[in-house]
Amino acid sequence: MLRLSWQPEAADYIEAFKARNKRRRVNWFVGLLSAIGFAFAVLAIVARQPGPAVIGVLAGVLFPLAVPFVVKSSTNALWRRNPALQQPVQMVVDARGAGGDAPVIMMNPGAMHVMTGSVQHQWAEIGPVLETGRVFVVQLAGQRNKVFFLLAKRGLTGPAQEESLRRLLLR
Repeated sequence: MLRLSWQPEAADYIEAFKARNKRRRVNWFVGLLSAIGFAFAVLAIVARQPGPAVIGVLAGVLFPLAVPFVVKSSTNALWRRNPALQQPVQMVVDARGAGGDAPVIMMNPGAMHVMTGSVQHQWAEIGPVLETGRVFVVQLAGQRNKVFFLLAKRGLTGPAQEESLRRLLLR
């Protein structure tokens, strides 16, 4: 049995959303938008339209540059609007699953909800787990990865516990 206890930070959630975007292949979509912007610019140059060409080049350059900024700013806004994300977290992970007091993020089209209170999930309910330098992003099975909670690595006592947690989560 592993006990985790930590004070959440906005950076935990920023890393979680970056990992989720990478898993969802958001960068592929951003690359496609960027390529469309550059293609638009080439067509505008061929048509001798400098104004639209500049717009195409800007779109091609700015889409990829904007994604990290959008993730960080939207996550910071979520952090400020939801005091529940800022409360101390206590979790236990054992052979049965994961449970304790942790905020759970539910992603719906156009809205995000933070559910608070006690979390108790058996291993059969836990879906893919993503790992970052700071956290494990525990996604629930059968929810199309739209519901998740975090386990912060700093909530562990050391590298041996981190390795034990990794073995439990990433099996």
